Amino acid sequence: EGIHSPGGDMRWAVSEDMLLKPPYNYIVRLYVRKNCCGAEQGTAYLVHSGSDSAFCFYVTAAHVLVCCKATCSGKGTLCKEVQLWAGKRSEATPIATVTYDETSERFTPDGTWYKVNPLYLNNIGDKLQRLQYDYAVIAVLKDDLKTKFYKGGGFQLYKRSEIASVYSNCYVAGFPTIVVKRGVNATDNKDLFEHGDKEITLGHQSASIWEYTIDTTGGQSGAPVFQRTAATTSLGIHVGFKDGPCNKAVVLSLEKFEEMIQWRHIDPQTTEMD
Repeated sequence: EGIHSPGGDMRWAVSEDMLLKPPYNYIVRLYVRKNCCGAEQGTAYLVHSGSDSAFCFYVTAAHVLVCCKATCSGKGTLCKEVQLWAGKRSEATPIATVTYDETSERFTPDGTWYKVNPLYLNNIGDKLQRLQYDYAVIAVLKDDLKTKFYKGGGFQLYKRSEIASVYSNCYVAGFPTIVVKRGVNATDNKDLFEHGDKEITLGHQSASIWEYTIDTTGGQSGAPVFQRTAATTSLGIHVGFKDGPCNKAVVLSLEKFEEMIQWRHIDPQTTEMD
């Protein structure tokens, strides 16, 4: 991830009054406790799944929920706890918490769960190969959400056949852990920052990856890459990338999302996503 604006970091903080409005009320900060490499911050966002679903489905980057540091003894293991925090810094408690016991393979509270793309885990040792599989889903029962931020909505998605190769006027909004802007150095940031009005294009090596020069830093992994339309549409999940001139996102289509929310019911070793 990196800053690509010629004048330096051009992100702006989303104002308090906007945090209760779409699409910002769909975006949450993740506080993730991992098994062997401490705690980390990430971003996730709600995808519209219909009023008949008992769940709210939040998507994020797979590496946010997995120990993946080269020096980590638990590399490839799922994190043990995920807290979802609404955007306002004044919120005293998370809107939801999901824990995972690796021994019993049990999630708490009952009914909640999160899953990482198994092909990401299968390619955990290959940074370039795993990039296209870097996405995950967190399922929270609507009745368990402790928030006024959720209002039955979520980002819309395009069908796979509707996705073009180039989009303009796109944005990324997430929770960077470090913000260096206009002389302000925030190393423990918990505010939602946004940057955009930029063009994104499909990666020249993979139709599964968006590339763009929108400014991002660590903590924004899992953030939505979106268009501001009447029904705000997410085009992908920001995953960052340290090498090269562009930041990157995994393309997220409606079909891919519908497959993701079925991961709980299928053999993860045979799951194939494009």
